[in-house]
Amino acid sequence: MARNSVLTTENVPALQAQVSVYDGTADSKVPARLVFAGYASRGLSEARDLLQAILGQDAQWNDFAEEQIQSNPAELELLVRRWGTLPGVANGIRRQFELDEWQTRLDQLVSIQPFAALGGRTLQDAAKDASARVAVLAMVNVLDGFFALNRNSLDVAALLERLGVEPLPPLTVTESESLNNLSVLQLHRLPIKDLTDEQLLSVVNRSLLVHHDRRLYEVLVEALARGSEKISLDLGRTYQTLSELCRLQNRSEDAIHWINEARQKLTVGPDAFQMQWGCDLRELLVRLDTPDDHDLRPLLKRIASYYGPKIPYLRTMLEQLLESAGIESPWADGSLSVSNESGTLTAGGVWTPGATPEPAAAAGGGKLWLPGQ
Repeated sequence: MARNSVLTTENVPALQAQVSVYDGTADSKVPARLVFAGYASRGLSEARDLLQAILGQDAQWNDFAEEQIQSNPAELELLVRRWGTLPGVANGIRRQFELDEWQTRLDQLVSIQPFAALGGRTLQDAAKDASARVAVLAMVNVLDGFFALNRNSLDVAALLERLGVEPLPPLTVTESESLNNLSVLQLHRLPIKDLTDEQLLSVVNRSLLVHHDRRLYEVLVEALARGSEKISLDLGRTYQTLSELCRLQNRSEDAIHWINEARQKLTVGPDAFQMQWGCDLRELLVRLDTPDDHDLRPLLKRIASYYGPKIPYLRTMLEQLLESAGIESPWADGSLSVSNESGTLTAGGVWTPGATPEPAAAAGGGKLWLPGQ
């Protein structure tokens, strides 16, 4: 498929189950095996029937006791979908398709799925009952947690507004109050802008551990706005996290914004080369997500010409990455101008200008680290 293909549920395969095949041993004491696994659902049963029909008499189906490794609430089955791989399609196109599908299925869930906790009513119907407000808010929190578990972000405020339900009020905290014992749901209700610097730093650390994407983003943005002289932050980790959170939501312009801020503030001092390298790679991954990005080719050539003489195996690793994305290598058209800066990397990863490159290591001994991969 083309990098900018239009994806729909008609041309993207939905995965119902996974089949793993294990070969038998040479002495035939252990026969070849086929393991069938998936989320319990009607689709899983249909997939099993299809597999049995394909195998026919060539295999014996053993009805072993089912082993439950991971489960999803039956009432949220509508949200559970896994999609097949699409070679050649830009990651951003694929990701936007999945984000849109989540929203479409959420809209259906709100209006048609009855919940036992709501007395057998849908969210839409229960929201009309003022006495069910607490139960509705609790159900919305369950949905929020399920979205977060799947590295997605639910717009809770928009959903509550749609349902016509008032959210819980922000927590009231004093300047001297410790926030260490608050639950995750209480942390989400904190008035972030009203916290002291010490309290905010505590919330930053808790948020990094919990990693609820929407709240983590809000907290880190507020911490950066106050300045590193007030909030002691690991700026490298902070900017990387912000750019990755934006990338997960297909907000490429925001991701590039945080990468550029990191370039301005972190690419000086003894770690300047490593910081610049990390920023350039993160920008490359963001731009690879977007089909027909006009800044991709200049960035590729800059990375190849500047880092090529400095980082072993860069060309091999970069060309593998580009091949998987269906993009021509900057070395292929012959227009790449290689930097005249010579140098080599020490065993510790420090590039030394003017040094004689050491002999290349044996094949397979190099590994390129890619942020966010």
